[in-house]
Parts: sequence; structure tokens; C-alpha cells
Amino acid sequence: MLFYKQDVTAARQPSPTSGAPYYLTLLERDGNRGLLRTHPEGGNRGEAGDAWAVGGFDGGDLHALSSPALRLTDGSATPVVVHEVSVVGGRARLVVSTSATPRLITGGWWGDPPVLPVRVAGGVMPYTVTIESAAEVVWGVSGDDVTVTPSVPRTTPDAVISVRDAAGATSQPVSVSTAGVTPWSPPAVDLAAYFTRGAAGSGAPTPAQVDYLDRVGNANGAYDVGDLRKWLRTHAP
Repeated sequence: MLFYKQDVTAARQPSPTSGAPYYLTLLERDGNRGLLRTHPEGGNRGEAGDAWAVGGFDGGDLHALSSPALRLTDGSATPVVVHEVSVVGGRARLVVSTSATPRLITGGWWGDPPVLPVRVAGGVMPYTVTIESAAEVVWGVSGDDVTVTPSVPRTTPDAVISVRDAAGATSQPVSVSTAGVTPWSPPAVDLAAYFTRGAAGSGAPTPAQVDYLDRVGNANGAYDVGDLRKWLRTHAP
């Protein structure tokens, strides 16, 4: 599947060295802009990496913060988001939103530690997330995806989630139930195994669990001893 961006004010054949926009531009999936570079510059006339959902695999998403980014020629963002690109049964499948006001779409809790995936449809990225809950939860935002995870035993069964987009539009709040969701409580020896036996060692936390440990720890982008120490201080019996 291919995506093109049209600029009706641009020239159909601008000089490659001018930097001027093209009337039609292919949004290259690999983001290397090979079609916009000359041969001496390492450019090409097209390659498999330019297409989405090659071989039927999920092609990812396309929005103002993705690479390549879905933006106007002047760099401004729009509420147009392609959430999913795939080929199913020989047919292209797109999930697209265009609303100027963001809306939250929630699923069920899953995984270990339990995660609540929330998709944001509409609005202009990036989003600012607000969660009201007497319980202690952590969350992360990546493009149009928000993930919510409980960090300690809760004192209330609900959390209310809303987002505000870059243009100031706010979604309707969504109430989600955390009743029956048990916080992740791994043995301390397994958490330490990441440092003693490596990420692939028996009992070591998975990549998703490592990301969670960092988010509830020092949130510096990597699971380290500081995250382990904080977990032990707040969760050890």
C-alpha cells in the first residue's frame, strides 16, 4: 500500500536542488527520502521499503509524530491519523480518523503486568493525558496510543481518563474499571536476574515488564538499579 501527499500549490516538476515541495510526494515507509535525492546523493527510484503492509504484515501507523510524518508542507499538523495499515485476505484495510476533537477508545485489561490500552482518535498530536484516580496508576503515551497500568493495590475501582490535544481540544472523559485487576508482584530475585543473567535469562522480566518497571521507577528510559531499588522499597514485604 502506498500513501501520497498532494500539494495543490506546488510545481509538478520543481528542481531537485531547490528544496521546493512537489505537487505529489510519496510518503516513504522507510523514511529515508530516497525518492527525493539524486543518484549521487544515494537516492533511488523506489524500493520495497517505501510501501506499507508489504507481504501482508501490519504496516504501522501514519500521523503527525510518525516517521515519515503526516503533516502539511509548512510543517503544521492536522487531525488526520492513519491508525492501522494492513492487508487482510488480499484486501487493503485502513483505520482512519479525521475528527478535530479527540475521542478515547478503550479495550480490556491484558498482560502481566496488567495493561489497559487506550487509543486516541482525532485531534492534533501530541496529546496530554489526565487521569483522575485515588489509585496509583502509571501511563505512557506513544503517538495515538495510551497505556495505563496500576502500580500498587488500589483503593478505588475506577479511573477517569481524558486527553487534550495540541490545538486545545479536550476529549470526553472515559471511566474505566480496575476492579479485579491484580497488580503485578514478581519475585524480587526475578527482577534482579535481569542484571545477573541478562535480559534472556530464566525468570528475567520481559521487555514490556522492563518498560513498566522504568515507568514506575526513575523513568529515565532504561531499566536500571535505581528502578529495582524503588520497586523493592515500595513493594517488598
